[in-house]
Amino acid sequence: FSIFAKSALNNLLGILQGQFVLFSPTFFFLRQMVRTSSGFEFYGEVH
Repeated sequence: FSIFAKSALNNLLGILQGQFVLFSPTFFFLRQMVRTSSGFEFYGEVH
């Protein structure tokens, strides 16, 4: 079951990433927010 769930989750993530590529600024902003909440540098890639 875990293998099936993992593959389904990977497929879902792949679809979500494909959707977010169309909205790359939004995806970039969300990724930066995730990095900020994780303690990484926020403007490391922007500047």
